[in-house]
Amino acid sequence: MKFRTAIKTAGLWLFLFSLPPGLAVDGAADMAVVGQVVRAIGGEPVPGAHVQAVGTTVETTSGPDGTFQLRLPGGEYRLEITAVGYARSAIDLRLPINDGEPVRIELEPEEMSNSSKLVTCSSVRVTVS
Repeated sequence: MKFRTAIKTAGLWLFLFSLPPGLAVDGAADMAVVGQVVRAIGGEPVPGAHVQAVGTTVETTSGPDGTFQLRLPGGEYRLEITAVGYARSAIDLRLPINDGEPVRIELEPEEMSNSSKLVTCSSVRVTVS
């Protein structure tokens, strides 16, 4: 009898570990978060923006047209968006309410400081005879 119980328990664990990564035991699958990262002034797409769900390892980069897609289980999240030349931005969202609704993220240009920067370079010429 103990042997059958051990086999059933082992079978249950094998079943649980064989589930696809996006599928929870209660059957709730990951949901898509789709959106576009654009410039706040002009609305042009921002390609190459980094989009991450804070506190998770879920992240992506926006495509040439500024669009992105993340898959997350239901819940509340903060998305943090960064791009070269733009100020860091963050939005809060709740799934499944936002499931399937495109998210538009507007990035403000990063303020440039008026301080001077000195860039120097040098070269060395070596002649071998």
